[in-house]
Amino acid sequence: MDEISLFPPTEERSKVVLIPHSHNDPGWGWTFRQYFDQRTKFILDNVVQYVEQNPRRRFSWVEISFLSLWWEQATDSMKTRFKKLVDAGQIEFLTGGWVMEDEANTHLYAMIDQVIEGNDFIKTHLNATARSAWSIDPFGLSSTNAYLRKQMGFENMVIQRAHYLVKKYLASNQKLEFRWRQNWDKGSSTDILTHLMTFANAYNFLDTCGPDQHVCCQFEFTQLSTGSPSGCKAYKPKAVTQINVAEQALMILDQYKKKAQVYKSNVVLVAAGGDFYYQKPKELEAMFENHERIFDYINSHPELNAHVQWGTLSEFFDLVRQRMGPEEFPSLSGDFFTYSDKEDAYWSGFYTSRAFYKKLDRVLESRLRAAEIAFSIANFMAPASKSESGVWKNVSSYLLDKLTVARRNLGLFQHHDGITGTSRVKIMLWRNADEVISRSVEFLVSGPSHDKQNILEVDETRDKHDSMPSRKVQSVAGLEEGKMISVLFYNSLGIQRQQLVSIIVDSPHVQVLCSKGNPVASQVSPEWSNKNLSLTMEPNTFDLWFTVDMDPLSVSTYYLKRSNTTKTSSISMTRIFTFSATEKIDRSFPNNGFLIVEADPKPFELSNYLYNLSFGENGLLKSIQDRNTLRSTRIELSFVGYGVDRGGSYLFYPKDEGQQVPSLRPPVVVEKGQLFSRMQARHYNPKLPLQASFYPMPSQMIINSHSGLLRLSLHSAQANGVGMTSSGQVDIVLDRRLMQDDLRGLGQGVKDNKLTPNDFWIMLETFDSTEAQHSSANVDASDYTIHPTVLSFQTNLALNSPIIPLVHLANQSHSSIAEVSSARGFKGQPHMFLPCDGLSCKNGFSDYHLPTNCLHTHGIIELSALFKGSSGNSLQFTECTLNGIHKKKNGAERAVHIDPMSIKTYQVTV
Repeated sequence: MDEISLFPPTEERSKVVLIPHSHNDPGWGWTFRQYFDQRTKFILDNVVQYVEQNPRRRFSWVEISFLSLWWEQATDSMKTRFKKLVDAGQIEFLTGGWVMEDEANTHLYAMIDQVIEGNDFIKTHLNATARSAWSIDPFGLSSTNAYLRKQMGFENMVIQRAHYLVKKYLASNQKLEFRWRQNWDKGSSTDILTHLMTFANAYNFLDTCGPDQHVCCQFEFTQLSTGSPSGCKAYKPKAVTQINVAEQALMILDQYKKKAQVYKSNVVLVAAGGDFYYQKPKELEAMFENHERIFDYINSHPELNAHVQWGTLSEFFDLVRQRMGPEEFPSLSGDFFTYSDKEDAYWSGFYTSRAFYKKLDRVLESRLRAAEIAFSIANFMAPASKSESGVWKNVSSYLLDKLTVARRNLGLFQHHDGITGTSRVKIMLWRNADEVISRSVEFLVSGPSHDKQNILEVDETRDKHDSMPSRKVQSVAGLEEGKMISVLFYNSLGIQRQQLVSIIVDSPHVQVLCSKGNPVASQVSPEWSNKNLSLTMEPNTFDLWFTVDMDPLSVSTYYLKRSNTTKTSSISMTRIFTFSATEKIDRSFPNNGFLIVEADPKPFELSNYLYNLSFGENGLLKSIQDRNTLRSTRIELSFVGYGVDRGGSYLFYPKDEGQQVPSLRPPVVVEKGQLFSRMQARHYNPKLPLQASFYPMPSQMIINSHSGLLRLSLHSAQANGVGMTSSGQVDIVLDRRLMQDDLRGLGQGVKDNKLTPNDFWIMLETFDSTEAQHSSANVDASDYTIHPTVLSFQTNLALNSPIIPLVHLANQSHSSIAEVSSARGFKGQPHMFLPCDGLSCKNGFSDYHLPTNCLHTHGIIELSALFKGSSGNSLQFTECTLNGIHKKKNGAERAVHIDPMSIKTYQVTV
């Protein structure tokens, strides 16, 4: 033993913390329920049985979705035993999210909501809170997630899947523990202490105990009854006995020593677990008992200068902080995309895999957010005496249950094998959110005396979860003289909106009236369908277009009535220009009064008061001209396809740089009428393989000119992968289809493609050299190019939170409600989230928008003024962490300061 060099005796005694855990994916090869019934429920039972046998034992749990199912089925005795372990600190919850979410495709609201749902569950049922975050399996890591964890009150986090060369660099410089800081932070207010696992990109004992896997294999005691662990070949674990304990202890301690050399703190973290570990009682028993024999040997020999123990993640970080102060850790800014686990294997394929479900996720997210706000405000507006609340008294608890189901379904899909498209996707229940919107709006527009129920429906529906959306046809043709149909529109955003909307009607002879009874300018267009390769007008079905003006967070009512003619000052019929090509246009449709002009394929232009748009004969955009400056910008759209012979759901392996798809020369139809957050900077690097230059685009992409005076923004209503294939060019990946697997565990290709309605808005902005002075307060001018303008920000909000039409058979009046940015009700207390985005804006632009107000008022917000009428004066606001768990200040606040690029959360009470 004297000849073996272990931890140097001159150093402070080294600490080694083994963290028992089990990584449970709520959906991958099996469904969420199948995993629970066949694996997870046994794991949790075993944890209680074996952890309670010894007070020094620990266990960490992450996925609260599984815990909630187990809790529903557990006996009272089992619940009591489990809670006792939680109270004693032997079981710790990490992150406390409903799932361990993906960090590439997820959108901000859904990321926050799923963590709130999980933390609310453990707080309600176990009076427990999470201190540390654990993100060990997402395929790349987002700096946004680090920021959110900090805002939720987390002190520490562990991450794992970073590029193997990044890990190698950080390890060689002892920088695997760092303060993760946001790009815009010029101080240290956003810092969160982060530990990046080293060696292999896995999180079990054989990959985390040290650099020599063949040695670590011999201590994977869960496999004692089954032989060698996967990947260990001939290296079998051996039970620790009194005879071999010295030899075993020195062998594993040598691995701990080697691992300690790549970290500064001399506190070693070892993950003792893996995917669905400890399903069998013998596995957990063997792991605890054999390692404890090694612990006892090492800890009883002070000459080894080491102490080994079970621990929670919080206990590990407490030890780290005892050894080193925050200023001793380096700071790191940026994210960890695109992830690669070896050579040229870049995980950029999942940014787009199964695109249909990425789109469906964004729809559900938008509906859930709208439902949360409508429900919370309806609660505020309900009379203080429940006996006077009419229908709301009877339905509020029912709707809260519906909201909970919708939240948990959305949360479940944020999992890193859900929204990523790397598992079999099952049904998502979006109808719950729609019902909450309908019933809450009914209350808001009808008041507490209303005694009717279920008289509103959201206009857009789906027959099945995997079908395309459809809208209801409003029957105006048979309306009697003087009768009207009312249609309600719900604006779920905290900004003023003037937006074009459409309703499907069965006659072109229809007039639109506002809530005051005044005519509203409208336009009637045909409803098109593409059947049997023929473009056809749907008979007796029309798009009725008009503009709605809506206050922040309001419900507005418009009325439709039958008109005897379309020749009125407020009604216009669309003029239709068709450019035929290889596909034919059905000539048998009735023209229904539309002026139809047919021509051979040729380039054409569209114009409004801002721009002239030039299109090629194939209907794709070619250039945009600013009508004020007459400057033209070439913006060419084309379709390309990438050939692949490798890769699968996760990996993208292009064979070439992408070949332009030959134009199919489809029919082009032009209709003319009278109406109609922080960004992560990326730089094109030609030295990297093509697949390394693809990144996630959750909602927006920006290309800046070299001068910074011209900016093209692409806004998306779904997550897409984007590739920088050359300077000034970006590829937006719409879908992927692969026959083969990529050997990353899923065992299948991507062959279940579905017709997907991708939505994009293009924005071209021109700046002059002085406009950088108008960037938001506390945002350095050097960061100007990665902050969207107010107009761009509002555009993205409008695309991802569309105005929601609700069809109604009774006349209703306009109702204006509060002006908060977002709300969420849980545990009986609604919480309000106020984000202040770092934006670039022109003087005097959009002074009604919340982030702009932050600029104009130096970040001072009067909370009660966010609510119209006298209701704001009766509300109290208490600041808390982003997950709503911890109060930051005692007592209510009225006026608050919000810095750009920050989110503040307030508990709202009457």
